[in-house]
Amino acid sequence: MKNLLLIPIFLIATVYTFAAEAPKGDDPYEEAAKQMCDCVNQSLGLLSERMVNAIVDADGDDAILEAELEKYAEENLDGMIADLEMLEGSMLDDMTNCFDRVAGNFEDVYTDDSDEEVEAKIIETMASQEGCENSVAFFRLGIGMQDGEESEVQTEGESTRVEDEIDEHLIMADDLCICINEVTIPMPERLVVILADSGGDAATVKEMLNEYLSEDEKAAKKDMAVMGEIDTDIESCIARIESDYDNLFEQESEEIIREQLLYHLENIDGCEVAYGVINLYFNLED
Repeated sequence: MKNLLLIPIFLIATVYTFAAEAPKGDDPYEEAAKQMCDCVNQSLGLLSERMVNAIVDADGDDAILEAELEKYAEENLDGMIADLEMLEGSMLDDMTNCFDRVAGNFEDVYTDDSDEEVEAKIIETMASQEGCENSVAFFRLGIGMQDGEESEVQTEGESTRVEDEIDEHLIMADDLCICINEVTIPMPERLVVILADSGGDAATVKEMLNEYLSEDEKAAKKDMAVMGEIDTDIESCIARIESDYDNLFEQESEEIIREQLLYHLENIDGCEVAYGVINLYFNLED
């Protein structure tokens, strides 16, 4: 997933191999680090707190960031996508323009330190400055990703592809969840509870329905009649998903797609009913 963060947004933080003659103090990196910290901090306001926390918690470890973003996607896929779009657009422009201004301020002041030494000193200085904790996390992530990029060896003629894209199964599951949630709005509350609590296990659903029938046969039969009317809409949701993601269905077996759909539906907040409906649908279909 990390590629969707547009790695360059973090790497631009590592291209300034200069050190400023700070107007105050003896540390030549002090003013440069402060201004670069300000660049990041002013752009952070464009992101949600959830995205900022994910990046800060990762603290430069792209594997942790990927795991954090997977959690974010399962909690709020739309929110995560909005944050990624912000990273690609306004935030990238805003931060790039700010770094350009910083570079201009110190274009005549250079250091004999290597790129690696500059990176280390900038981060060390920034880490000691109040209010720069989040900026440090951004810089560490950028350097870590840069190192990972440079360490990859590509054999001549060997094709490469990015493996870290957003899981298409997750997007498909989210689309299906939204559709199922919409068509099941008329579903009686008791049936909603049965589907959510049973997780769509056919035997458990049958047991819970029989219990409902024994308590109030008239209400139970009325509710199940409503459920019968919704069945067609549910099948339409599934058919639309199969059509929208036909390429995925052509590439993978039905067993794998079912497994991935159920996995994500079970883990996305607000999809408990959708999970129960789809799991029951698959169980009855088999």
